[in-house]
Amino acid sequence: MHDLPADLRQLEVTTLHTRDYHAELEASFSSDSDSDSVAPELAEAHEETQRGLAAAVTALERVRLELRQLEAGAGTVEGVTAELEAAREVQQAVDRLLAARAEMREALGEGSRAG
Repeated sequence: MHDLPADLRQLEVTTLHTRDYHAELEASFSSDSDSDSVAPELAEAHEETQRGLAAAVTALERVRLELRQLEAGAGTVEGVTAELEAAREVQQAVDRLLAARAEMREALGEGSRAG
């Protein structure tokens, strides 16, 4: 549990990056007046990012609740450890999602400059 503060900070940073990317996608949707013309890839990215954001927020909340229970004498260190491990897995999955989307955006940006 000695890694708890660093792990929580990293999950918070990941959550903020996910939220920012989700906001970019939302802006893309709102700037397109015809929802039928939204690229399937953009819609898929939006859905994946929304799921990742929800998972990250849920993981943070579960760790927070487990810590509160521990503080109140109703939780266990094992419970906190289990929730923290689950949060790490969520963070790694969301980090992979963001990295893949960044690569995709970079490739699309290079492709549009070349065309």
